[in-house]
Amino acid sequence: MKKDHRLTILIVPHNDRPPISLSLPRSLVSSVAIVLVGLLLGVAYFGFRYRELANRYEIMAQEQQINAERGRGLRSTILTQQDDVKSLADEVQQMQADFERIRKLSDQVRQLLSLPQATPLPPTATPAPKSLLRTGVPASGQALGLPRSDGLAFAGGGLSLSRGGAPPAAMLLALESSQTLEAMRPLLPWAEKELQYLGTQTLFRLSKIDPSQRATQSALEAQLKLLAAAPTRWPVVGRITSDFGWRPALFNPAVRELHTGIDIAVWYFTPVRATKAGVVTRSGWMEGYGNTVEITHDMGYSTLYGHNYDLKVTVGQRVKAGDVIARSGQTGYASGPHVHYEVRLNGQSLDPVRFLDLAP
Repeated sequence: MKKDHRLTILIVPHNDRPPISLSLPRSLVSSVAIVLVGLLLGVAYFGFRYRELANRYEIMAQEQQINAERGRGLRSTILTQQDDVKSLADEVQQMQADFERIRKLSDQVRQLLSLPQATPLPPTATPAPKSLLRTGVPASGQALGLPRSDGLAFAGGGLSLSRGGAPPAAMLLALESSQTLEAMRPLLPWAEKELQYLGTQTLFRLSKIDPSQRATQSALEAQLKLLAAAPTRWPVVGRITSDFGWRPALFNPAVRELHTGIDIAVWYFTPVRATKAGVVTRSGWMEGYGNTVEITHDMGYSTLYGHNYDLKVTVGQRVKAGDVIARSGQTGYASGPHVHYEVRLNGQSLDPVRFLDLAP
């Protein structure tokens, strides 16, 4: 007799309905059991994976929040640094403007005091660069189209983090300011030396002006201009043997006479040079002075050169400072070869030494 391989399942309802009987083959029941076990295992696996992924997502969310806070802090830091760099750049520009004002003031003072032009500015070790920010960097900070490599980008007028980035405007501005400062470094000793020289020359000239003639700024400027127009060169190089002022007469020591210039001892035929540019108003013999040259200059000044051996200029001739106008000798009222040199202002004789030591 053949065995029955079927399995009967009896389902009894809770109501008065009759029981339900299901007859299933045993092989089908085994397959269903295997499927159910597989489903249970799959649900358990996916449940485990879900919890794992949920934990990872939570960790990633926390990290993202931390990175976002760091990004906001980094952006705030960079924006603060941008303000600092901009402030530094403004100070560098102000220093450049100050140096330019010093240079212009130096030229004005030298012109007022009739000083030679200042020595040229020293060559800079690093030429001042053209502004990198004028080559196309917007105010928002977008860079020059250089390869992005620093992980910074600009969005909505501010900084944001990204995979790529370009050197921000603050970096370019800092580089430019650094190069400019390096280029300005040699100017510092030049400016210090120039201001010291001008201060010394100005104070020295102020000492030459009577206090009553520098009571107001306009009076002081007028006196400085008048002093600047004075002849300051030496007509010859030699020793002063007789000063300006009262002295015993040359051939009668018992009598005092006013010496209206200075005598500079030189040997015969020494070139005598004009001490200031001007026009020759006398070239010939003059009683007491021998062969004499007289030159009229600006601002009412005139100079006189006496006792010369011979003369090299004629009346009406315009000469420059340093031009040879005569050769020294012993003509006229003289006891030996020398040059008698006078400076006059509006016809009044002044001590030439007052102006000779003004020569730069």
